[in-house]
Amino acid sequence: MQRDTNDFTRRGFLTAGALGACAAIATVADAAEPTADEKANVKIVKDFCAAWAAKDIAKIESLLDDNVAVRWSERADWIKGKATAFERMKGILERPGVEKVELELVETYPRGPLVFNDRWDRTIRNGKMTQHRLASIFFIKGGKIVEWLDYDLPDPKTIRPTP
Repeated sequence: MQRDTNDFTRRGFLTAGALGACAAIATVADAAEPTADEKANVKIVKDFCAAWAAKDIAKIESLLDDNVAVRWSERADWIKGKATAFERMKGILERPGVEKVELELVETYPRGPLVFNDRWDRTIRNGKMTQHRLASIFFIKGGKIVEWLDYDLPDPKTIRPTP
């Protein structure tokens, strides 16, 4: 049986592209001070990520655009519309046994309406922690998150031991 390499190539390309974009933005971010709008966009993303840890579902909902599109992995389908996306987010926070959800921002880079971040997502459920390393791109417009796209990075156990 012949293995279809198109999926692997596409996944590798998307992941490499996201990482390359983050690296390119990091270089530019070091060279130029972010604009006031870029700083405001970074604050929106940081507030959004902090709201997960606080389980502040009202804050999470308030930062989503009505037509938001979310894709939590390059392998996942898009979740479209505020009502649908918010219900999925709320479902994670309200899932039985979920004690804590944390989105740790390792690095964040703004570029115009885009905010790139390197992030650890951790969930403690029934006393057991799971974690994922992600590169994310948020598109901000009018003070709201219009698109949120995550790319899976290598298995976190190979990068950093479980805290």
